[in-house]
This record gives sequence, C-alpha cells and structure tokens, in this order.
Amino acid sequence: EYAFDNTMSADSIWDAAVASLTGWAEGDATVEGLLFFTVSRALCTDDTCKDGKNQINDLLVTAFKDGKSELQKNNCAEAESKIQDIEKLLQTILTDLVALFA
Repeated sequence: EYAFDNTMSADSIWDAAVASLTGWAEGDATVEGLLFFTVSRALCTDDTCKDGKNQINDLLVTAFKDGKSELQKNNCAEAESKIQDIEKLLQTILTDLVALFA
C-alpha cells in the first residue's frame, strides 16, 4: 500500500515491514509479546538454539539486513530473493508452532 503512493522511501517501507514482523509492539519489560521473534524464542530447543538464541532469528536478521542492502543498491531481483528467504523462515516458525500444538 505504501509503495504505491510514493510518500515513503523503499528503506522506510522495508524498516516498517521488519518492525511489523519482528514485533515493534511486543510488550514491555514485564510482558512478553507474541510476534515472530518471541514465538521463535519460545520454540527454542537444544537442536535449534545456539548460545540461548534461536538460529532462525539470526537467519532472519541477516536476511533483513541483506535485503535492505540490496534495496539500497537498487538491486530489486536480489531484494526479492531475500524476501523469499524471509518468507520461508517465517513459515518455518509457523510450522514449528503448529506442530507444537498438533
């Protein structure tokens, strides 16, 4: 929606998407949120975590940074590729969550 009215830069749109996906409104110091990063942490096991961090979250952060970098270089094909990587990682989190309650 934002991209079509040309009032926001690609960087701003990317940042808004990252904030929405990672949990910009994820509670405060006393309340855990329920967005992707928190859900991913809650699903953390010995197999999926390294040094207390969920590896999927690390991969997401890398993909977010790489995608923004590609946008800044006007490399839309590579940015789209990073979006596909991000989608797969988010689907992994959702699949793990569904499996937990199956």
